[in-house]
Amino acid sequence: MNLLLSKGFLPFINGKYFLILYILYSGIIIFKVTKILSGSDTEKYAGKRLSDDEYYVLTNKYNLKNMFYYITYKLYVKGILLRNGKQRMFSSNENVTMRLTNIESQVYCVYLKKFSPKKFKRKMVDEIVFKDFYNSNYNELLEQRFIRNIKDKIKNFLILIIMMFVIFIPGILRLFGGIENGRPVESLIIEILILFAVTIYLFIKYMKRLTNKGVISKDLYENENKCKVCGTSNLMENGECKQSTIQDFLIGSSWIYFLGLSNWKVSTNKHNINNNNNNDNNDNNDSGSSCSSCSSCSSCSSCSSCSSCGGCGGGD
Repeated sequence: MNLLLSKGFLPFINGKYFLILYILYSGIIIFKVTKILSGSDTEKYAGKRLSDDEYYVLTNKYNLKNMFYYITYKLYVKGILLRNGKQRMFSSNENVTMRLTNIESQVYCVYLKKFSPKKFKRKMVDEIVFKDFYNSNYNELLEQRFIRNIKDKIKNFLILIIMMFVIFIPGILRLFGGIENGRPVESLIIEILILFAVTIYLFIKYMKRLTNKGVISKDLYENENKCKVCGTSNLMENGECKQSTIQDFLIGSSWIYFLGLSNWKVSTNKHNINNNNNNDNNDNNDSGSSCSSCSSCSSCSSCSSCSSCGGCGGGD
């Protein structure tokens, strides 16, 4: 190794020519690797119109509170829940009779009496229903290759690691050899840094959650529905939307204030939310209605009381 460094890596190649050959060599390797990785996405350009539930799962990791707010907003848009604007509270609309899914029934029963969404606690619902809802949609998206599976992620990771070794070993050996022999290496360092930046970009691109099909379908949903989302021109003086659509929850952020969750902030991707003040771990110590067991409900629009309601309405 010391002998290699003392003579330099490929000493018979002039420094200027080495820089040209090295960048060409690296470019060819990167091109070949991207072709391999892109080829693993068999439906590269195929998009699909997503349902609201599919879009939600596609763009969000599992979060019980987030899902509770999503279903709350969904029931409000359907007219199943009524809202008291001043109190930021919701209640069931007894004038509407509609068959509900299991997850909708869970949320609906929390609002049988006036309830503020920001007071929601984990124990108020049967979380298994929420997990089943999320996992069912997630697995379907996984099977249809909207989401990259773990096997593909591992394969992509190994290919990229091998690519890094193949690209950087010649450059690093030449760099240390140049330093050992007192030769100028500034240009080589710049090339290595550029290649490192390209490698990081490839890791981000091919290790991300969504496949190309998932990204295209997500963009298609947003482009088709962005006109439904409240913009500045659609806001009242108090900052609330004139119109309510489920797309406003999924794409926009005005729903946070609409539900009275002003202590929540939207993350950079606008889909995942973080609570500044509350923590799910403290939910078991808080009071509130519980949906751990339900007597029975003949119809969700006429329930008078329900400590839990896995049985209101229908099934998924």
